[in-house]
Amino acid sequence: MEPNRKTIGRYWRQYQAAQRDLENDPADTLRKEALTVPPTYQSENRKPNKYTLEIDQRVEAIKDQMVFKTPPSRAVNEAKNQVQEYNVIHQVRKVTNK
Repeated sequence: MEPNRKTIGRYWRQYQAAQRDLENDPADTLRKEALTVPPTYQSENRKPNKYTLEIDQRVEAIKDQMVFKTPPSRAVNEAKNQVQEYNVIHQVRKVTNK
């Protein structure tokens, strides 16, 4: 999950304001700490996420409904290409031998 650009912009503006405040009063230790403190996130609005047995059963049911196609092996593809090339060459020879 990537952070939202608006969130980054808000933190950047806060950082720039803290830098300007620090330039006005370089001896203030609280303003120095404000530059190094990691951002706080609001988590009280979030719903708890929990992987439950019902979710697991639903995922398994979806997986069972899906049809997985295995790609043909490279050797099979190469053999098909060789057969096609042989047929083309054989048809060209028939036309040129007439």
